[in-house]
Amino acid sequence: MIIIIKTYNSLIIPILILFLFVFFAFVLPFSLKKIKQQKENKRIRKLKNSNNKILVDLSECEVLSNSFLDEKMRYGNSPVLKMLEHKFTEELLQSKSQEIDISIIYFEGIYKGKDKIFYSEVLYINYQSFAFLFEKHKQTYIYIDNKNPDKYYFDLDFLENCI
Repeated sequence: MIIIIKTYNSLIIPILILFLFVFFAFVLPFSLKKIKQQKENKRIRKLKNSNNKILVDLSECEVLSNSFLDEKMRYGNSPVLKMLEHKFTEELLQSKSQEIDISIIYFEGIYKGKDKIFYSEVLYINYQSFAFLFEKHKQTYIYIDNKNPDKYYFDLDFLENCI
């Protein structure tokens, strides 16, 4: 039996592997996020066009709010860096912290003769900012899906400049 060994001298396969790695690591996640956002925008437009909405007086809404401290290592939070902690100086291991405020708007209303509770999406605005925004924008709408009342959109488009 004779075995012939042929050496490979082309860059096509390594470049293809590198391209696939970059695509799956960087391009694909951003594309999926964009597609998900487009679907959500389409769902919102469909709800707004359905004319099934509740007028909400923002003074009747309750803002549920919380804040927490997000701490990140200055040069990332990699497991390799953690394993080699004793090798690095204190300067490299310094972390930066940031206080993050999150809030949701809670509204109890009546829909088709029944009490229903509506929550907004999570908003990255502190509690004090809502008082000013609610003074300026006194009302908004909640758009509700005719087929499934659990699918709704709490219209807070006036907050887009603040988030």
